[in-house]
Amino acid sequence: MEKRLEMGRRMNLPDVLEFIAVGFRADRFKTLMSSLGIIIGVMAIVVMLSVGEGLYSGVSSQFSALDLDMIRVMPGSAHLAVREATRQAEMRRNRPSSPIRTPRFWRTWWV
Repeated sequence: MEKRLEMGRRMNLPDVLEFIAVGFRADRFKTLMSSLGIIIGVMAIVVMLSVGEGLYSGVSSQFSALDLDMIRVMPGSAHLAVREATRQAEMRRNRPSSPIRTPRFWRTWWV
């Protein structure tokens, strides 16, 4: 039994819920597939945000362990710069009375 609304009458909450229920019952497969798509999409966004936040906190904790005030990025071999920064940070930890200096990386390149 379908109720018809007269023209000009606003739908209240029970009417809206009944309209939704009739739509769900009419095509259950389409409703199921749409709901599944929405659930998978929301889960994908949550997972991507979690992975991004975890990577950010991991990288920032590694950089904070180096105890550097400034990081200079220059073209060249990355592992040499990290090794030098680690060496200088270890030297500062072993000599707490020494003045704090930022590591300097010098590299020559041709264009």
